[in-house]
Amino acid sequence: MFYADFTFVLNENGLTMADVDPDEMIKVENTGLKEGDTFVLKLGSQGQIMFIKKGKINLNDKIR
Repeated sequence: MFYADFTFVLNENGLTMADVDPDEMIKVENTGLKEGDTFVLKLGSQGQIMFIKKGKINLNDKIR
């Protein structure tokens, strides 16, 4: 899945998708996620920020 041109805020409180126009928002029902899902912040091998859904994959697995 690739999303481009979305606005978000990333700070000490977490990640917030800032788009509020219904035509521009990422629809949660199109992602396989649901409200209440819990994530762990992980850094990838090249320093990229990743939010890994808890309980779904091994955090030691490589993420592309």
